[in-house]
Amino acid sequence: MPPAEATDAEVEQFIEELRDHYHTFETIEDADHKAEMGDFVMADITITQDGKVISGLNNTGRLIGLGEGTMPLSFDECVVGSKVGDDLEFDFEAKAEDGTSPYGDGNLHARVKVREIRKQILPELDAEFAAKIGCADVDDIYTQVRRNINEEKAKELPHLKADRVIDKLVE
Repeated sequence: MPPAEATDAEVEQFIEELRDHYHTFETIEDADHKAEMGDFVMADITITQDGKVISGLNNTGRLIGLGEGTMPLSFDECVVGSKVGDDLEFDFEAKAEDGTSPYGDGNLHARVKVREIRKQILPELDAEFAAKIGCADVDDIYTQVRRNINEEKAKELPHLKADRVIDKLVE
């Protein structure tokens, strides 16, 4: 069974997820910057398979988080190294981790116009962020997060325990 009280790691993870929820983007103004994993690329994309446009992906403006799972990794790898203004054309595989593809067999073809490259900015864990989320200060963030996790565990752990007991009895 997981611990009944929130661990420091659980609290830290929740706070990081909270900061991520409040992220912003900053445009990279350096014209020589080459897109890299972790960047977010605003691009016009058209994806085809066997010459037919994939529904919803025809000259569509999209914010693509390179390495974030927005598009398949094989797509992201072809965009890495590009700069604002680049026109890219490449084939890529669209397979999930289990090896299946929602598009059947074969590669997809992409045309990509890179319009902008951005960095994701997470808010600082400070008094301003605390006020934004309704806390008095940073210590209050930790206190409230720990309390919320503990309340959730108090509700869920008895059910989890019962489920595990039943599973063992069935075994």
